Amino acid sequence: MEWRELSPGIHACLRPEAGANLGLVGSPAGWLLIDTTFCAMELLGVLDARGVCLGDLNLAVNTHFHADHTWGNQLVHSRILGHERCAALMREMLAGPWSAEAREAWLAEMAAGDPAGAQRYCERLDDLRVTPPTETFAGEKQFSFDGRRVELIHLGGHTPDLAVVWLPDDGVLFASDLLFLGRYPFLTHAEVPVWIRALGRLRGLEPQVVVPGHGLIADAAALDAQRRYLEETWERCAEHRARGRELPAILADPEFPRLPDDPEGKRHALNIRTMHEQQRGADTWTARA
Repeated sequence: MEWRELSPGIHACLRPEAGANLGLVGSPAGWLLIDTTFCAMELLGVLDARGVCLGDLNLAVNTHFHADHTWGNQLVHSRILGHERCAALMREMLAGPWSAEAREAWLAEMAAGDPAGAQRYCERLDDLRVTPPTETFAGEKQFSFDGRRVELIHLGGHTPDLAVVWLPDDGVLFASDLLFLGRYPFLTHAEVPVWIRALGRLRGLEPQVVVPGHGLIADAAALDAQRRYLEETWERCAEHRARGRELPAILADPEFPRLPDDPEGKRHALNIRTMHEQQRGADTWTARA
């Protein structure tokens, strides 16, 4: 974990091995927090490393509903902003896979094969109270935070609710999970064509500094690389399907673009499968996080 100042008063917490990145934007009245980690324990550790107390938070933003971006919300006593679909999806998940019963069943299953791992999760999720955003917006929201312009732009793609945080006066973009660096993008809840278009929209902002949802600080060229991976994989899968090839033959194609963090090819294959299902017209949205 590393806190890095990107511009005066703008900080990013980079956690390439530990979870999703976070952001802080400072003002005399307190901090704007961008995403809240996977659990209360994580959030406290991250803020403590920067010397920030919970009482110093003036506002928080959830970029999308996934647990590693929102499950620390319960500690935030200021307003929490999120897209209206973020709040709706969190409530939907609470009625299913995020319910106490579902979490207990998941931990019991994990304990059967990895008791130590299950114990670590139990400790991290002790007293979890999933808390949706307290204030929502639709489309885009612009506001001033101590004189600094902040734009929340809903783009979807990675998830239907995803919104980025754009600081136009500073040229800093918190791209959330529209950008994964050093690892394969997570597509389980994605709409790939929407994601590709969203990356084009972000490129048009001409950011000077880009904070990915996962990975290290980058510039706008990283958006192009992510878009190329998605476009080339999507188009190659479509070409195979147009020739009538079945999924096993598609997966065996060595010409698909590959990323360096997947020596066994599991994430590579999973992403091709996900795109294949979308192109078949299957409903790939499942109520799982």
